[in-house]
Amino acid sequence: MALIRQKKKNLIASALIGAVAAIIPLGAVLFGVWGKYISLDKKYNEWRREYKKYTVYVASEDKGKGDILETNELNTVTFYSKEIISDTDSKNVKRGILRQDITEGMLVTSSMVYEDTGIEDNLRTYMFDYIQIPDSVKKGDVFDIRISFPNGEDYIVAVGKTIQDRTDTGVFINATEKELLMISSAYVDTTIYRGAKIYASIYVTGYQEMSVVNYPVNMYVTELSDWNPNIVDELKEFSDTEKRHKLESNLYEFMGTYMGSGEMEEE
Repeated sequence: MALIRQKKKNLIASALIGAVAAIIPLGAVLFGVWGKYISLDKKYNEWRREYKKYTVYVASEDKGKGDILETNELNTVTFYSKEIISDTDSKNVKRGILRQDITEGMLVTSSMVYEDTGIEDNLRTYMFDYIQIPDSVKKGDVFDIRISFPNGEDYIVAVGKTIQDRTDTGVFINATEKELLMISSAYVDTTIYRGAKIYASIYVTGYQEMSVVNYPVNMYVTELSDWNPNIVDELKEFSDTEKRHKLESNLYEFMGTYMGSGEMEEE
């Protein structure tokens, strides 16, 4: 009976020794795994601090300039970048008309698309022979119409213009009644202030944001806007008497000439 108890004790001791022997390497493995987890977690947090998440829209198919881009023709793409990427304004893309050709997988930003607001009722095609436009500008190229003065001042008269046709004597450009009067006002300035010129400023790419008109029309056009039924209140935002007076005062100081007579009146 004592022999049986001794064998039982031996079996229990052997089992305990075996269990301890098994636990030691398992503990070492678990300790190693935990150490690797801590290391990976540290690296992941460092990576999150180093890389920034960006979500953008890309085209799901090829489309051409002037085509209508639907929002369901865009795919959402998320990526991480170590480099700081300026705001692409991609998530604000809305349905509209494309300003340029796009290909499948190409990043699409809101500046590449413009809203179709329809053709204004007073939009007409005019021939201009006094706007300096390089021969390299082709039909469909987008440009602004600007005026520069001999004292270095430069203003934007009309934006987002394209050539409809070109002849030996001038170019055909679509313009609204408001734009026509502003261009006409600028032309009068070139006849009063020698050295002033009206010229085209061509956009580098088709998806750049449009400029903002800042040319102050002359007082004659301002007065015309009060009773011209084709303009209503459209021109009043550019009829800034103070800015116009400053422009003419600067030109008088530079050239001794101002619109109206040969000498500046005393204030």
